[in-house]
Amino acid sequence: RSSGQRALDRRRLVTHLGSLVPDVTSAAKVNGRRLPSLAVVAVDNAAEVAPAVVQLASWNSGKGKQVIVADISGSQHAARLLGVKTPGVSPVSVRGADLTVVVPPRDDTALSGPLAGGRAGPADLNPELAEACASADLLLVLATLDPASGGDHLVTWASSAAAVVTAGRSSSTRIRTVGEMIRVAGLRLASVVLIGADKSDESLGLVH
Repeated sequence: RSSGQRALDRRRLVTHLGSLVPDVTSAAKVNGRRLPSLAVVAVDNAAEVAPAVVQLASWNSGKGKQVIVADISGSQHAARLLGVKTPGVSPVSVRGADLTVVVPPRDDTALSGPLAGGRAGPADLNPELAEACASADLLLVLATLDPASGGDHLVTWASSAAAVVTAGRSSSTRIRTVGEMIRVAGLRLASVVLIGADKSDESLGLVH
């Protein structure tokens, strides 16, 4: 693919992910207030998916929204794109976009998030994260799922999820496993997106 085609593909992905964010009336609650949230689950392709998550966050910030980006993928690709290299809750400004970046400790990518109904109660929530959530308009999460550690924590970060798969990258077993982990965790799987398909791809070519 040319650089122009890749840029177009990314814009399409960002637009689609943006359409999946729940509105305020149906969003999950954080300490009594509703916070729209979306988990973007990268299936063996976090480095490719991270730029789209960052672009979506920046686009919403440019519209005046206060956005939290939680990189719980373990790879920290999204966090690094935003200039954050250490765990914690970090306010950043990137090309005029003011964001809050959350990175869990390196040994705890299955850290519980702020949403009600998770195993972490208000008293367990990081005070800096609780403060950020108190005024946030959107929570975007870049996540990966490992069968060894499970995916139950994901429901404490988002109420809906979109899985992104790269053509030819993952086995069918791996893809099914990730889908089942999302379902068991209790999230609504809003969409599965296939990226990187070329002219020889024999799938339906649809976003499901």
